Amino acid sequence: MTLLYCPSRSRLLPGYTTANTARAVFLDRDGTIVEEVDYLTKPSQLVLLPDRVEGIRALQEDYLIVIVTNQSAVARGWLSETELLQIHQALDGMLEQRGAFLDAVFACPHHPGDGCQCRKPNPGMLYRARDEFGIELDRSFLIGDKGSDILAGQRAGVQGTVVIPSYQTAASMRGEITPDYVAADLNAAAGWTLAQP
Repeated sequence: MTLLYCPSRSRLLPGYTTANTARAVFLDRDGTIVEEVDYLTKPSQLVLLPDRVEGIRALQEDYLIVIVTNQSAVARGWLSETELLQIHQALDGMLEQRGAFLDAVFACPHHPGDGCQCRKPNPGMLYRARDEFGIELDRSFLIGDKGSDILAGQRAGVQGTVVIPSYQTAASMRGEITPDYVAADLNAAAGWTLAQP
């Protein structure tokens, strides 16, 4: 089962009605928003990457901001679901302090060998966002740093995919994986996304 965290200010919660609740930018977490570490297991390890807050702020007026993240450390017993929730609450707090919005976090807690449909590159987390909140995937975008992110977006049928290169990008991008845009940072990714019809 995919884990879901919605902050109390999420525009996906009942009572919020805006013109933009049907489309989202799906963001990978590690290596895209925060520094990649070897199995992030506590909030103190969260370090926002440069320019990420500015990129999210640019996107949040026109799109829901939804994180989709593989977190096999749960299945490996290295952190509990409660501890993962605390990490996402801390990340939301960090973004809120800087004026950036976060509407939801979908996390796959399964081991890579479990065969689940939510672990990227499978599109299950995006499908759940579609089914649970009515997000229109063909009007949404996915931004990540790995081939598995790009494949998940393409398999879900999003309008566009963007890769922000990290040290893991080259090794994870096989020949058949081609993002729609390669961005230097999240600001550039936001600019490209907002320019799409």
